Amino acid sequence: MRRALTIVVMLVVLAALAGLTARPFPPEASAQETAKGPVQNLDEMFRRKGRLEKNPWPHADLENAFTRLDWQSETLCFTDTRTGREIWRMTATPNKNNYYHNDIAVSPWSADGRRMGLVGWRGRKGGERRPLWMVVDTDGSRLRPTVNTQPYMHWSPLLPDVYYTFGGVRFMGVQSQNNVLYKVTVTDDGPATTMTPLITYPRLERGGYGNRKFISADGKMFVAMVSISNPNWKRGSNVPEYEMYFIPSIIFPDGDARPLLEKGYSVNREFGDYLSKPYTKGRYHDAYLLGDGTYYYAIDRQIGYWRIKTLGSAPDGGAKFTGDDGKHNFGEIIPEYVRKKGKLNDPWKENQYPGHPGFDRWGEMVNIANYDSVDEKGQFKIGCSVYDFINHRPVTGSWIPQTDGSVHCDWHAYADSCVVSVEKGKYSYGDARIECFPYDKRGENFVVCYTNNFFNGKGGYHNYIRPAQSPDGTKVAFHSDFLNSAKSPDCYWAVCYYPKPPTDLKATAAADGGVKLTWKMPTYTKRGWPKKTDSPPPAREIKAFHVWRAPAPLGPWREIGSVDVVYKVNVQRAIMQPTHLEFIDRPPDGTHFYATTSEEYSRLESRRLSEIVRVTVVGGNMIGPAAVAAKAGQENFWKRPPAPPKNVTAQKTDTPGHVQLAWEEPDDDKVRYYNIYYSTTGAPPIDQRSRIASLPVGTKQYLDWLADPNKDGRYAITSVDRHGNESSAVRP
Repeated sequence: MRRALTIVVMLVVLAALAGLTARPFPPEASAQETAKGPVQNLDEMFRRKGRLEKNPWPHADLENAFTRLDWQSETLCFTDTRTGREIWRMTATPNKNNYYHNDIAVSPWSADGRRMGLVGWRGRKGGERRPLWMVVDTDGSRLRPTVNTQPYMHWSPLLPDVYYTFGGVRFMGVQSQNNVLYKVTVTDDGPATTMTPLITYPRLERGGYGNRKFISADGKMFVAMVSISNPNWKRGSNVPEYEMYFIPSIIFPDGDARPLLEKGYSVNREFGDYLSKPYTKGRYHDAYLLGDGTYYYAIDRQIGYWRIKTLGSAPDGGAKFTGDDGKHNFGEIIPEYVRKKGKLNDPWKENQYPGHPGFDRWGEMVNIANYDSVDEKGQFKIGCSVYDFINHRPVTGSWIPQTDGSVHCDWHAYADSCVVSVEKGKYSYGDARIECFPYDKRGENFVVCYTNNFFNGKGGYHNYIRPAQSPDGTKVAFHSDFLNSAKSPDCYWAVCYYPKPPTDLKATAAADGGVKLTWKMPTYTKRGWPKKTDSPPPAREIKAFHVWRAPAPLGPWREIGSVDVVYKVNVQRAIMQPTHLEFIDRPPDGTHFYATTSEEYSRLESRRLSEIVRVTVVGGNMIGPAAVAAKAGQENFWKRPPAPPKNVTAQKTDTPGHVQLAWEEPDDDKVRYYNIYYSTTGAPPIDQRSRIASLPVGTKQYLDWLADPNKDGRYAITSVDRHGNESSAVRP
């Protein structure tokens, strides 16, 4: 029987996260790379690094005093000094790990980009430290624990605020079951989380269930991973410790949720003469569900890289090996890279080793770390290449890399852009950074930001950048330790590009007078979804549109209103369909110019206007047809600073180095966040050298627990709007 459980999460204990990805580049930072001098012009933040272990961390005071669940926002916004792009630090706990996964091909972003899921090591009652699964809105608000019992948080790629997990722990006196897949829904109301039993699988005498990287890109298919322990296994023996079984299942729509096989099938498949002996290892090194779930991609050193039918024609329901029919048609089990694994060599001959892959959402292409190629001058070059594994060829027609280095790749966005990390290490390609590039072109890659990973020297496996695109690709999440201790990374995100404005803006006469504006949701890809013959998918992260009016094409512009996007689930197309994309304006008589912008849940807004349309109003009615006055792309259309905060106060607490700040929010709906500045040498300059926090709108107080306990400090607070304009400073 299914029933919803409303869970207030108080103590969440998670199993230790174990990554299976190969570790080819252990970091070995040089003396220059481990220098203690500040980077990114964050001088005061680097002074605070020295106080991380000295000032008491008041974890009890940083949680909501009533629920002890909502944490004080830990965000800091700064500009990359080399690329000029906006970066957000999302977590900040002293000498404690925060990370969203310790592997590749797992996304921390919810379906609409509104929230991120991450693990945070945080103090609880009595100073006990435990790893907690947390969720935080991407604007920095609502940081709080949530429910999860798996080593990865698997958000639905279709349903906002929904993720899936197997049970196995007790909440509110109710024991969740480890053989039950739960649908978990995150809400805005405090820490409440709803867990609904979705699929019950057979109970196991030995072993357990997992859901590692096995949710299809359309949000409909799921593969339960069943690990059956081997009673004959002994450490050091050749007997596999356990054998893994796959149970393909439907998870959406909820009414259709069910396993498609009763018991599932073993991953020990037949691979013919491509292997020197039958595969009996019992588990893959890694596996990824592709596209709509028809195929999965299996990786293991013993078998190489294979694309395998999720539901096949073998007696156990798995894929059946048939081999090459002489025309490179392989049926249900397709070799992708199996060089020198058995009697038969790789059938594609010139394929590159597909290292640390990032698969596109269509399940047709993969962004790979290309370690084998040379450039036009014959020089060995490491970088990314996008490979079409339907047609078995590099997308650009050449294996010359499309980026200037590579370690971990990602392509979680429903977009035509990919990202890759380039990290410091003994195979150093330059400074640790993230690059973004169009999947089908070379020479258009650009550096998003410099991440300064392993800044403090050698660190743990969690310290790798591990880039992860947001659903529209506008942002990329990453890890870095440079503002924390050597082995304690934090979670960040950086702007790859600002949201696109709406398209196809039109103006017509409103039925009862005035001007009716309509537009279309932008898209970030040329490809149809979910089929190539369909129209491209609409953007997923946009929460509102803003309407602007001006007396002339170049302004001055004034925002006259906004429209919150209302979404409906289109099950067939596996998209959130936007509705009500219109606005009615009743301007005074005269000639007017209109444009629109998009705002994401992250509160990023378009930095360029949509196309501009011209209308004429006489007697309250629009006269004649509207005309396009200018193409989309006008920048710097709003430069007026927002209103500053009011009545700022700063009060020392009884703990040295702890100062409680408070303020009143201004009456300005364009305010996005508040910057806090600090200095012990006079009034702090309004510059990121003295910036210590950037807190989302809605915040009215902040406990600074890293002030200098031996010197008096001074503070300043400003407002920043959605266009990056900063107000004058207000000082206590």
